[in-house]
Amino acid sequence: GMTRAGTYPLSDVARIQIYLSTTKNTKSGMANILKKTGGTLVLNGPIFLRTMKPCCHLKADGEVKCAPAYTAWGLSWNEPADFCVERVASDKANYAECVHIIVGRKKISPINCGADMRYACNRVAIGVKDGRFAYYATEDNLTPEELRDVLFSAGWSDAIMMDGGGSACCLDKYGNGFAGDGRYVPFWLVVTLKDKDNEPE
Repeated sequence: GMTRAGTYPLSDVARIQIYLSTTKNTKSGMANILKKTGGTLVLNGPIFLRTMKPCCHLKADGEVKCAPAYTAWGLSWNEPADFCVERVASDKANYAECVHIIVGRKKISPINCGADMRYACNRVAIGVKDGRFAYYATEDNLTPEELRDVLFSAGWSDAIMMDGGGSACCLDKYGNGFAGDGRYVPFWLVVTLKDKDNEPE
């Protein structure tokens, strides 16, 4: 299967956003999100309920969308420059929790997730590598532990596993990537790189 992976220096990133839009995870659905946001890359976000509601900590542009009665490790940021993995809920404008698999260069073991997420399937992870924004999306079937070990070996310091299986998908504005199974996904992670041509000298 296809694997898309990469890192961006945070200084090259104009915006990281949790984009709330119930959209089919087809290539055309994702291309539409990139068109609407001006984004460079879109990936599916955390797990959600059948009702399309989030079930983990989620905050987008200062608005709390889900506030469970616990704290957990999640992606957290105000601006791209302070993007990191830390305990959420936090006072940052954006955060997203799902399944943490690497924190502070330490492999999480055992990985804490429901039985429905333990099997080997398509995977998406977002995190930090060498102080850069890092993403990984694969059509290969990996268990959470296998995903963790792949990213740890690749030098990631922090990794949060997003929803997997038929939800997993990834597309960049050049059309590179892969679709999911055509299901509706309610929230996305969109990364927009700075336009180098328009950078002031």
